[in-house]
Amino acid sequence: MSRRRKRKYKSQEQKLSSVRAGRGFDEIITIAEDYLIEEDAAGVLATLEQLTPQQQARPYALYLRGMAEAISGQTLQAVFDLQKASLRLSDFPPVFMNLAFACVHMGWIRMGWYYAEQYLRRKPKDPEAERMAEEMIALAQDVLLGEAEKLGVTLERMKKAAFAHERAQLALQQKRYRQVLSETQKAIRQISHWVQPRNNR
Repeated sequence: MSRRRKRKYKSQEQKLSSVRAGRGFDEIITIAEDYLIEEDAAGVLATLEQLTPQQQARPYALYLRGMAEAISGQTLQAVFDLQKASLRLSDFPPVFMNLAFACVHMGWIRMGWYYAEQYLRRKPKDPEAERMAEEMIALAQDVLLGEAEKLGVTLERMKKAAFAHERAQLALQQKRYRQVLSETQKAIRQISHWVQPRNNR
């Protein structure tokens, strides 16, 4: 182990020791943010575990957990937690951009498009992220337009059907079977001859 790694490990142990010593919510969150900057997902998650269950359910804590899960490859769980966070962090643009990335990584192109649009609507002051959001939307539009042409429907109808289909897939992962049925029926009503929604089971 290099000296640099030894110092970092010692620093992490010191951070976690301070958390266990009874630090408050804001201090624990600050330590978790430090780990996130370092892209140390394990450090973020271990730090957040020191919060009470009620504190872990706070939106910004959910955001940090979702980011750590995304970094560590737990993309589906990241979607769950970032989506929960987005419902209560409507004035925090990064949650929408990172949720868009997570959805696209899961193959949910239309949901990624939706959250990228939500990000841009909040007028973020991050030119690089704005460019990535615009590219994501353009790519999603090209993919869905191609699918619409194959099925002989309009892009708008394809967007509605794809959104419902992807929500059904998400609900299936959450074992929310009534929502799976409801969203699948919406997708089929939009495009009755589209095969994919009929596989949501």
